[in-house]
Amino acid sequence: MQSEIRQAVRSELVERDEAILKAITKGKPETLNEWLTFILEWRKQSGFKTEWGNFPEKVMLIITELGRAVDAHREDKRELVEHELTDALIRFFDLLASLGIDVQTWLEKQMKNNYRRIHKHGKKY
Repeated sequence: MQSEIRQAVRSELVERDEAILKAITKGKPETLNEWLTFILEWRKQSGFKTEWGNFPEKVMLIITELGRAVDAHREDKRELVEHELTDALIRFFDLLASLGIDVQTWLEKQMKNNYRRIHKHGKKY
């Protein structure tokens, strides 16, 4: 019974992985908003849910990934740092896409504001 369940899970994972690989090779996302949409669709296919109602949970998962990156840095494991930062970015992109945030527009708007600020915002650090 248990081996049948394992086989079914493996089969499902292989199908999902093949679908993701097909989506990636079909046309890799090029713009930031395309990446957000791609990650959103991947997350939906994976069975997870991101919405306003679980916003605190999703933010804490991002923070957890960042904490793991810091731990990896403390152990001088650069590849693991890169892995954890990328995991955080994927979770963050999913959150932004799930909330319907137009990241391209907001980035442009916010960077215009940032360029207007004085060096270090007038503070020591």
